[in-house]
Amino acid sequence: MIPRLDTSSSVGSPASQAYPFMTSTIVSQVYLISGIVLLTIGRLLYLKVSPVQRDVREAQLPLSKRLRISDFFRRPKSQDVRDSFRTLPYGSLWFAINLPLMHLVRFHERRWTYLIAVIDIPFVWASFKLGLIGGLVYVGLSTFMLFQAPWNESILWLTILGAFSWVFLVLAPVAKLPVGIPMRLGKRVKGLLFHQRNYIYYGLLAILWLYVAWRTILPWLFTGTWLGQLASFGS
Repeated sequence: MIPRLDTSSSVGSPASQAYPFMTSTIVSQVYLISGIVLLTIGRLLYLKVSPVQRDVREAQLPLSKRLRISDFFRRPKSQDVRDSFRTLPYGSLWFAINLPLMHLVRFHERRWTYLIAVIDIPFVWASFKLGLIGGLVYVGLSTFMLFQAPWNESILWLTILGAFSWVFLVLAPVAKLPVGIPMRLGKRVKGLLFHQRNYIYYGLLAILWLYVAWRTILPWLFTGTWLGQLASFGS
């Protein structure tokens, strides 16, 4: 007689129970990565056919190009440096992130936006650590900023990294505000807050910051409410 293979021991085993979960996770990751690839292609095509933002052409890149590393460790010695810091009232961390990217594309405006779109890929992927709603919120905000205010993308990157460590939630406003530069620009920032559409940009950055802080530092807040259930959807 041929002995029967006893498979009863494998039924309900941890390995057999984990297999469907692993399969569904792999499938969901494939869908996510495919979606990110399509999103990036669409963004790049839009950037290619759209005019470069005026602020990018006339302020962000040409004024950043004037700055040298030594300018961040001494009082401005020329009017060009003063004008650069006054027109670009960001923190030294913002310059530390963006200046190397600008140099990498040789201060070519359109290529800078292309590079930002490509660098944003892992951050889009990381945003879904906050769940489906968190990921979609980041995709919407980062796409809007990329098209309208690409200089704010690095602030979004720091904010979304707050999902991994609260330290980045501290660094995000430090980068956005003129912290660590050799000029006092507090009044300048207050004046710019309601200049043109700046309040919209600041408001959107604050929304993402608050959302990430809520879901990572205070996840118990609103638990059991429709808001908490909505934010947890897809987590």
